[in-house]
Amino acid sequence: MAKLSVDQALLKAKSLAKKGEIEEAQKLYQTVLKAFPKNKRAQQELAAVNGSKQTIDVPEPPQEAINQLVNLYNQGQMAAVTEQATSLIEQYPEAFIVWNILGAANKGLNRVAGASNAFRRVTELNPNYADGFNNLGIVLKDQGKLDEAIEAYTKALTIKPDYAEAYNNKGITLQDQGKFDEAIEAYNKALSLKPDYAEAHRNLSFLVKYDSSHPQIAVVNEMMKRSDLKDDDRCNLHYAFAKMSEDSGKLDVAFENYVAGGKLRQKLLAYDFKQDQLAFHRIKENALKLKDTLLNKPIEAAAHTPIFILGMPRSGTTLVEQ
Repeated sequence: MAKLSVDQALLKAKSLAKKGEIEEAQKLYQTVLKAFPKNKRAQQELAAVNGSKQTIDVPEPPQEAINQLVNLYNQGQMAAVTEQATSLIEQYPEAFIVWNILGAANKGLNRVAGASNAFRRVTELNPNYADGFNNLGIVLKDQGKLDEAIEAYTKALTIKPDYAEAYNNKGITLQDQGKFDEAIEAYNKALSLKPDYAEAHRNLSFLVKYDSSHPQIAVVNEMMKRSDLKDDDRCNLHYAFAKMSEDSGKLDVAFENYVAGGKLRQKLLAYDFKQDQLAFHRIKENALKLKDTLLNKPIEAAAHTPIFILGMPRSGTTLVEQ
């Protein structure tokens, strides 16, 4: 960059792209963006080059097989997805879209390490696939690797600067790091790109102290009037509006929205009290069998006295105490 002006570098990169030297063009655009991250021309031209890059001589699985995986995933049959995706990968090891579906299914099964490995493979096979880096960031965060997660989100945004979901996810991770000002900035960026992004509205509401004149209140209030909202979006908006109302001193309105959000959350989780009843019944049954597993052989006195803590399922007592 020392010997090339920005304009010259961009012209050279464009020329390389026209000649079909895509990788060299990409490297030059990325060099410009590293020095000038907000250069719109470099962002747009890199996105165009990324979109024009085609994978050559890489066998792809039949679309019918992909559709079957997607259908199974949408039906919640994650174990079946992982089994079929793994089999498909044996035939098409470089099919990044299958790796991506495998990662999503592993995430659904709480197999975080497996999901991380799959998404990392996605980014290796297709380093220009923003969704792959965003998905990788999500599971890295789940693993507590917050710095690596931020790097993954940043890479996704370099590839796709208007990726609202990546900004939101980056905000969540920054919030977990205690970087609240940066998190607010990320949430606001997500909302500037996608003003009706209900989850980002809720996430931002956690970090902002509202008064009745705050412009976000009117936006959320207007969104809640829509009849076409999905339950999860309406749930997020109820919680966001509840927080805003609480901050503004409108406690009755806040309470109503917390209740409405809670009911939707219960519906989304498909919670059934009978599940807890069954769990407690099994605990009591197994407790009676514990005496059969007691050690009869005397145990030497330990240097420290062990402490056993019996916990109860979360019941909201923390909120009551507050």
